[in-house]
Amino acid sequence: MKNNSKTFREVPKQKMIERGLNVVAGVDLGDKHSQVCLIDLDGKVVERTKLSTSVAALERYFGGWAAMRVVLEADCHANWIYRLLEQLGHAPLMADTQRLALITQSLSKDDRSDAERLAELGLRMPEMLNAVEPRALAIQRDRAVLKARETLAETERAAS
Repeated sequence: MKNNSKTFREVPKQKMIERGLNVVAGVDLGDKHSQVCLIDLDGKVVERTKLSTSVAALERYFGGWAAMRVVLEADCHANWIYRLLEQLGHAPLMADTQRLALITQSLSKDDRSDAERLAELGLRMPEMLNAVEPRALAIQRDRAVLKARETLAETERAAS
């Protein structure tokens, strides 16, 4: 994934207001469930929720909100969730949290606090998130085919 200079970088609070973005969401992604924390422009927690990491659950939840910046970790689910959030009219920002010590080396490491930290950073210091763009769909498909071939080859080697 490459750096994305077009993503919301250092957008002041006033510009967010002008764009109609009055809430920032932080999403800590998990394979089965994801934690969401919404904060307002003053940094107050508006809502916390745990969602199924599924298209239906994410559409149901984020489809009910006006446009907002949504900060998510760059992980295996981030590419499709990023695209889904864009389709729902939100402004997703994919954070390379592996390069963010505030998340990776936190003493209070749990999904709930990670979601809140992502939201806070998305509001106050988006430049620290090392924003990346999602992979192109063609690249994702190619990688899936390569991974399937690799798995098949490993299975054949193990069987012989």
